[in-house]
Amino acid sequence: VGAYYNHHTGGYVVARGVYGPYGGITGAAGYNPYTGTYARGVSAYGPYGSASAGRVYNPYTGAYAQGARVSTPYGSRTAASGYNPSTGVAAATRQGSNAYSQWGTSVASNGNQAVRTGHVSNSQGTVVGAKSTSGAKAIAGSGRYGSGGAVKTAGGDMYAAKDGNVYKNTGSGWEQHNGSGWGSVNTPTPRSTSSATRPTSGANRSQMQSGTYNSLNSEMQNRQRGSAQTQNYQRSQMSGSSTNRSSAGSTGRSGSRSGGASRGGRRN
Repeated sequence: VGAYYNHHTGGYVVARGVYGPYGGITGAAGYNPYTGTYARGVSAYGPYGSASAGRVYNPYTGAYAQGARVSTPYGSRTAASGYNPSTGVAAATRQGSNAYSQWGTSVASNGNQAVRTGHVSNSQGTVVGAKSTSGAKAIAGSGRYGSGGAVKTAGGDMYAAKDGNVYKNTGSGWEQHNGSGWGSVNTPTPRSTSSATRPTSGANRSQMQSGTYNSLNSEMQNRQRGSAQTQNYQRSQMSGSSTNRSSAGSTGRSGSRSGGASRGGRRN
């Protein structure tokens, strides 16, 4: 049992708890008249795990946040969400873990756009992804043998290289994002990607390393190949569906004609 009172702000916190040989449970509540915020929470634990939950609410602004967590020897789960009607910002997250991995998803929105993220981590590495309602997407991964990623904005494909820079292909070459915009980049010559560079008149252009150049070209070809395979599969599915409909119609018409002939034969 405990209590705290702030004479300057008028805020207070009160806590209660019950304990035993197999576990316990505690609860707390508080109020801050300076901000108008209420808060409360409860937690319990025992020999097989623990659980907790809490909530914060401001009746003057309507803003709130809440969350809960459960943990056992086999893993844990966490969930939380919040909303501020004054700004229109809302967010939520779900996280989980076990003895071998950890994962989670989160989403945030300002009322006009939303961004969703997710990640998975285990002993082999980590993969992280994000997607926006604007159409932008990103994914990155790291493991014992290296790391890499890719970015796609609402305007088209982009590539996150291992050198820490972001590039895009214009169809006639590669450009690098420099923080304020896109700029041309010097790339190795096709004849010798190990050391030679393509001569250019732009003295301020960045120099792309041969390893980055080869990796970007390989990734671009993989994307093009995957896109072509997806389109071929979709066309084959549509073609197969049309063929099945056509066969079914032909069979039905043939059956109708056969049935008419048989009925005519019985009349004779």
